Amino acid sequence: MRSSIKLTLGTILVVVGVLFLGSSNNFWHFSWNWLYVGLFGTTLQIILGLWLLLPKRQWRAWVAAGVVLLVFAAIVLIPEARARFIGESSITRPASTVSRLELKIDTNDVDVTVGALDTNSSSLYTATAQGFRLNERITSKDDAAQASLTMIQQPFGGATRTLYSAINPRVPLALEVEINKASAMLDLRKLTLERLILDCDNDNTDTTIMLGERNATQRVEMDCDNAAVNVRIPQGVALQLLPAEAGEPLNGDYASLGLERKGNTLTSPGFDATAQRIVIVLEDDTDIVVTRY
Repeated sequence: MRSSIKLTLGTILVVVGVLFLGSSNNFWHFSWNWLYVGLFGTTLQIILGLWLLLPKRQWRAWVAAGVVLLVFAAIVLIPEARARFIGESSITRPASTVSRLELKIDTNDVDVTVGALDTNSSSLYTATAQGFRLNERITSKDDAAQASLTMIQQPFGGATRTLYSAINPRVPLALEVEINKASAMLDLRKLTLERLILDCDNDNTDTTIMLGERNATQRVEMDCDNAAVNVRIPQGVALQLLPAEAGEPLNGDYASLGLERKGNTLTSPGFDATAQRIVIVLEDDTDIVVTRY
């Protein structure tokens, strides 16, 4: 009876430990955060299970010691393994012959900052993460790079969860950012921005967007219900605000910007004849604060 209990308990511990360890390394995924008990907790579970299952004491000791040594060696001696477990990673993508970049950043609940690389940089973009691991997917089509950066939670990621991404200012850019329960600082002044799509999935987000004038026409599309979005645009750049769907009202106070109302559209005087223009498309219930610098 006692051996049967030990066998059952040992089997459960090993199976559960393997499941947890595989989840923390993204071989499979559990959606419940409490399952991320950490590398040491899962290792301990496997050791205890083997300790109960193996019949000979010498085998128990050797297996336990071997597993512990392998785990610590991987964490201490291999930088990639250490970064994988504690949630630090960085990506540098060479510019190559890409003529345009379409970049999507899905931040989840990670604070994100986007800026510009040096003008002479040979990289297309870089990304540095703290508190989680970055997953990059990139394809190319007609000399355009289509890339996405997503955040993978790590068991030892810690309380600080940030992403900093810098993009080559010479490459025309279409940027999409999704945020949820986090803040975003998008300093796009030095970038050759063609289009920005901002999707705020939660009203607890705080986003600042700084637009420049490197591109003749910049289009910004926002779907941020009840989220705080501050947009700063350069002096002298013409502005147009319009709803995503015809007939929807534009919420907010834009009187200080000197815009002319034409139906449901607010437009700077002489918009069509201005060299630099910014078009902001707002989904229903999206309120923004626009100021000039």
